[in-house]
Amino acid sequence: SGAIRRSLGYKGQGLEFQYNRRSVDADFHQVGQLMDVERGLLQGLLGYDQTNFVAKLSLIPNVGVKVDWAEADNMLTDEERTWRESQVDWKVAPNTTLSASRTEQVYKDDVADQIDRQFDRLLLQHNLGRFGIVSLLQEQRTFEGLEDELPDSLTQRVSYQTNLNSQTKFETAQSETRFDTGDRETATTNTINTQVTPRVGVS
Repeated sequence: SGAIRRSLGYKGQGLEFQYNRRSVDADFHQVGQLMDVERGLLQGLLGYDQTNFVAKLSLIPNVGVKVDWAEADNMLTDEERTWRESQVDWKVAPNTTLSASRTEQVYKDDVADQIDRQFDRLLLQHNLGRFGIVSLLQEQRTFEGLEDELPDSLTQRVSYQTNLNSQTKFETAQSETRFDTGDRETATTNTINTQVTPRVGVS
């Protein structure tokens, strides 16, 4: 029995990544006595085999990719935990950007997927210069695990923000959320933010 900690990283032009693996046997109770900078973290991983991968990629002009993935498997109970965040940012034109992201959370045991959640986000923004910024947002949430009780939903939002002066910003937005239960929610908001002092603002 014992513990394993491995790490591999790279940082260069247009590419960065860091890979870590930590594994502690379930019967290795002496892990707290290790002379290791991550001793406390390893104690919390007793019985688990954990991996983590973080990367940034910008090899294609005007396109950036980010990922943050982590998995942990319990070697005794066959439990598996997964967390993944992925994002792509694309500068479509000098004043237009498109961002797409996905977050996934899964917890499964030897019976089934108890938690299985996915959150997708798509954001399109166009900068009109001194006239302001127009944003189109879509968010989709799915819940498929046995313990998940929230309904799937889809939210669409359009907003416009502009500077009324050097200290005051104005934003108006309309949104609609549709649930797979058949319910629907709509909202309209108008917000004015004023900077009273460099450290104090009023909405």
